[in-house]
Amino acid sequence: MARRWAVALLGACLAGCWCPVVPTPDPSTVTHATGARDVLLRLSVVGGLPNPALTFEHPPRFTLYGDGRIIHTVTHESEDGTYTSEQRLAELPADRVDDLLAQALGPGCLTTAADSYRDVEVFDAVSTVFEIHAGGTDKTVSVYALGLADETAPSRCDRAGFKGLLDRLDEATAEATDLGPFEPTAYEVTIATPFGDAEPNADWPWPDLRPADFTPTERDERVRVVSGEQGAAVMNLGITHDLVMTAPDGEDYMIRIRPLLPDELPN
Repeated sequence: MARRWAVALLGACLAGCWCPVVPTPDPSTVTHATGARDVLLRLSVVGGLPNPALTFEHPPRFTLYGDGRIIHTVTHESEDGTYTSEQRLAELPADRVDDLLAQALGPGCLTTAADSYRDVEVFDAVSTVFEIHAGGTDKTVSVYALGLADETAPSRCDRAGFKGLLDRLDEATAEATDLGPFEPTAYEVTIATPFGDAEPNADWPWPDLRPADFTPTERDERVRVVSGEQGAAVMNLGITHDLVMTAPDGEDYMIRIRPLLPDELPN
């Protein structure tokens, strides 16, 4: 495992910068919450040039909770070269949770990390966002264009640590006990004015809901949390973008949907 971190730092060192080896804290000393809805470590990928008409809004790619459970995204490539993804539930034993958090706080650089890194000359790239709540560290770290031009960035040493942490998260999901697909119990649904001349391509799926039941936002949209069954009625349509429905009020709405994770559920 130490070799992986050394390799992650090697690129920065070869670029003319000596990167100190960040020590790993004793995992047994890393304090953290233990609840099923307590987020310990999270990875999200945001920004770039997303298609605003996509039906499915992607949740965080990796979330570790206090009880050792992990919700992570798995991507599959089909025979025709297309990709699909699913959320799966897994579980790590307590000692492996402590080890992962120690790696994130130490070689992963999250203890000393700044809030934001944008020191690369790359346009329209995504940001990798780490969130950690453990060992007395509670912060969110946003890294723009991680993996692109890292070797020439002033923050190349920290970036090497972040890339090593990405590898460690992959290892954690591989070694965790797979518990099957994650089944959301609630979804956040957004309804908005369709783009251009998009025509309705599905029936309104909620006989007990009207647009007036959704809460208006500052972005001229309406949002509501719906049940797992109500969300599944949209997901099962299989329409990946430009999902437009005619509501009971006679207006057409574009639908976006996002599964809610345990920490996002209404109390």
